[in-house]
Parts: sequence; structure tokens; C-alpha cells
Amino acid sequence: MLDNPKSAQRISVIIRTIGRPELAQAVASVCAQSGFRRRPVIELVIVNAAQTMLPHFAVPDVSVREVRGGRSLNRPEAANAGLDAATGDHLCFLDDDDWFHPDHLASLLDALSRHPQSRVAYSGALLVQADGRPYGRLNRPFDRGALLRANYIQMGAALFHRSLLAEGARFDETLLNFQDWDFWLQLADRTDFVHTGRTTLSWRAFSGGSGSGMGANANAAVQASYTERVQRKWMRMLSRRAATRDGALAT
Repeated sequence: MLDNPKSAQRISVIIRTIGRPELAQAVASVCAQSGFRRRPVIELVIVNAAQTMLPHFAVPDVSVREVRGGRSLNRPEAANAGLDAATGDHLCFLDDDDWFHPDHLASLLDALSRHPQSRVAYSGALLVQADGRPYGRLNRPFDRGALLRANYIQMGAALFHRSLLAEGARFDETLLNFQDWDFWLQLADRTDFVHTGRTTLSWRAFSGGSGSGMGANANAAVQASYTERVQRKWMRMLSRRAATRDGALAT
């Protein structure tokens, strides 16, 4: 029996899609979420980034909404459109060719409930090839210094509280790659993260054409360029904050 929607927590899952056929599997994985101590209301926000014709998803116990931007959206623009449309107390992303394991959201929500000082929880990710065969795992504990050096949190791995959006967290629309890494750094500047240590997400790291993945979806020049941009941006921010802090201490 479901909780009263007026009293239950609400989770928004944002899927940015260009109409890939794997979208149906991604949606099904959201609808199959289970294992909650107290079931939340799940809202699925599908951002139609390519303005294409999408199938109609009529699913039980999950509210599904399609968001269109009136034009084709790039990756960070689509992410921000999803943030603007989401109404959940907590939010999570899922790429349209990846999928959640059945206990993904429950384990993240449980981690946050056990660590109320943190507003982000994240899991490990199972790296799979285009046909779904496992390849490896990405599952590292939280370390701000390590996160500044490289991203180790997959786009769909993290569940975060919407209060972070009210504080200004948003995707940098000038970053056509690694905008998720930049977003995690924004959140890490505002709160500690909880790492569940569990692998509850499958990531098709070899698929797509962004150049930021692995194998055929790896472009070394693109990755080097955007790594330098993200790190330069955050080193400037950290330097300014250190100067401000030192100035305040001197007065």
C-alpha cells in the first residue's frame, strides 16, 4: 500500500533523451524501484532534448512528464530544463541509455536519512558495454581533492536535495562535456557527500558520441580540453575564496 502522497517524500528522476531506443529500459528501471522503508512519490521528468517523437509511457505509481524546450537542447541546457521542471524534495539524473538497479533510489535515500548532515548520496556504477555485458566498476569513496582531479561519480549515481538548487547550483551551459563533473564540484562546495559503496546503476560507458566516455565514446582531445577548463575554473574559485577567507581573518 502506498503512503499518502501528501506526507510522502518526493523524488524527481530526470532523463535527458534524444530518443534512443534504450529509453524504454531506462524508464522501466525507474518504475521498478523498490526496497523503500517508506515509499516516496516518484516523479519522472523526461526532457526531450532533440524535440523528437517519444513513445507514451503510462506506468503505475510513477508520475511521468515530458519537457520540451521549444528547440533542440544541448546536454547542460537539457539538464537545467529538467531541474527547472522537477518538483521533488530530492532529485536524480538518469541518462536515456543507462538503467537503475531495483534498489538504487532506496539505498541512496536510506544513506541520506542516516547522514542528515549530508545533502548528496551516491552509489557505484557498473560499466557495461553497448550490448549490456559488464566491463568494470566505478566505485570510489568521497574525497574532495580527488574529485577536483577527476570525476568519479556517474551522472545517474547521485541523489541530491533540492535545497542545493536554491543556493545556486546549476549546470554550466558553456561546458558541452564534463558538465556533470562541474555540477558535482558545485554540490561538493556546499555539502559533504555520502558514498553507499554499493553498485546500483548500470552505465553504458562505451555508447554515445559525446567523447567523454570510454572506448568508441572516448575522444582524448575533447576530454583533455574540458578537464583543463573544469579544473581551471575551480582552481580560480578556490583561490578567490582562500583570499577572501584570509582577508577576513586579517581584519
